[in-house]
Amino acid sequence: MHKAGVLEGVAKTCDDAARGKLAAVCKGYYVDPFARYFASSVALCNPGALLNRGHFIRVAAIDSICSQFLACAAAKGKLKDAQIISLGAGLDTRFWQLSKQGIRLRRYIELDQVSV
Repeated sequence: MHKAGVLEGVAKTCDDAARGKLAAVCKGYYVDPFARYFASSVALCNPGALLNRGHFIRVAAIDSICSQFLACAAAKGKLKDAQIISLGAGLDTRFWQLSKQGIRLRRYIELDQVSV
């Protein structure tokens, strides 16, 4: 992180991704009531349909994987023991979305660079 608190290098991608996700949400590509809390206060610009669709596809794929995992754990009666570890989490809102749905896991761990 730069002395002024500005993210640099790879760490900066989390802020770019958060703003991109918010743009996709604002355009109606998917619903994420928490996206606006994670995007920086920089003026929102629409990155275009290709990037909006890319954010949608990534979110849909990870949602599908998490849903399948949680359904499997629930079917085995092990949901309370389930753990999710998100590597390179950035400013992901998945924990808050699961919490809003009432899903309680043993642990939800997000790992990323210290500056993030």
